[in-house]
Amino acid sequence: MPDQDDPTQFSLDPVDGVIMLNPRKDDPRIERLNQMGIPLVLVGRPDPIDQAISYVDNNNTEAAFQVGEYLLKLGHRSVLFLNASADMTVAYDRKSGLAEAFRAQGLDFPEEHVIHFSRKLHSNATEYGYVSLLNTYGKMGYTAVITDTDRVAVGVLRAAKELGIDVPAHLSVIALSNDATLAQETTPKLTSVELSADRLGAEAAKLLVEKMSDPSVVRQTIIEAKLVFRESCRGR
Repeated sequence: MPDQDDPTQFSLDPVDGVIMLNPRKDDPRIERLNQMGIPLVLVGRPDPIDQAISYVDNNNTEAAFQVGEYLLKLGHRSVLFLNASADMTVAYDRKSGLAEAFRAQGLDFPEEHVIHFSRKLHSNATEYGYVSLLNTYGKMGYTAVITDTDRVAVGVLRAAKELGIDVPAHLSVIALSNDATLAQETTPKLTSVELSADRLGAEAAKLLVEKMSDPSVVRQTIIEAKLVFRESCRGR
């Protein structure tokens, strides 16, 4: 049974096992399910790290490093990062990887250039991207935007069009997820990161079935994320 995204909510329905999405730091759902003795597999890593918890995840720190390295090679020195919710472990890993790419070039990545999605402030991912660009463009001096998902990137592209910003001539945009259909339909076609969501789900389901048969099974599987080069990034 997939979980709900809100970490304060728990299903009361009887289940044989749970695949939990979007784990948070000190996520109360993990302890609750463990107390109930329900087999559990995470899609994403736990925090704190627990060798007794099974999970499937991308190499998020390394992938964000590669994205930062790519933009730096294109000549971008100031980047806005529209990150996931601050309490999500993937948000921490990606921010760390991006900052490391900049440090490797002797550059700082200022904290004020990282914005986090908030369920209280943003109605959906597209609105998050749209409002964030409208509120910051021209005030921070960035020349590229990295977005948590391609849906966030759609909001960024919409705001850029309204502001008369040419993407990628004046602003490069890259998404940390890859909806291939959506990416091909945007103008310009969206450079993104392939997370292999289908493979993540399949591996998590396979592992959960194993754990339901043998609760002692524990495994952590990493699925490599890869850059997909399209049209929305350009050198400075």
